Amino acid sequence: CQYPTNGPPSVGVFGRGKTAAYLVVVPTGMPPSSPDPSMGVFAGQGDAHMSRITLLHVDMSYPGVAGSQRFFIDLKPWHGAAKGDDERPDPCLPKAAISGPTISGDGSIYFGHMNGELMTIYDENEDGWIEAKEISSFQTGAAFNAAPVIAPGMLLAAPCDGLHVWKF
Repeated sequence: CQYPTNGPPSVGVFGRGKTAAYLVVVPTGMPPSSPDPSMGVFAGQGDAHMSRITLLHVDMSYPGVAGSQRFFIDLKPWHGAAKGDDERPDPCLPKAAISGPTISGDGSIYFGHMNGELMTIYDENEDGWIEAKEISSFQTGAAFNAAPVIAPGMLLAAPCDGLHVWKF
């Protein structure tokens, strides 16, 4: 793995029909910097925080075998403090570049990024692979510490500055 694992993995079924497979979704990336009180700013503000979502295919016919890498998605580098921390009196200081991922019943993968985006990965054409157009994001304005939560008919995401609820 190019970057350290810095958040909890998630396991679920990704895809539908013949392409449906168990996947382990692993968030990886360089952890955000800590504040430096003597500077009044974040110590690693100029650093590029690199992060990646890795999807591992789990073959259920071989018990005890962890799986093989299906694909990975490199996320846009983020420079500076966690999104919104320079605008709040108390910084959020996420412990990871990416929140824990959540997999919905339709195979969508949701996760928050320290750049303030709630991201979604969804295999719309059901070919078992992810194309750029199958990755979307919503800018919340603040970094994430918590994973998104799915409840019947809704998705909830709690970045550091509040709660967002989508009903469907």
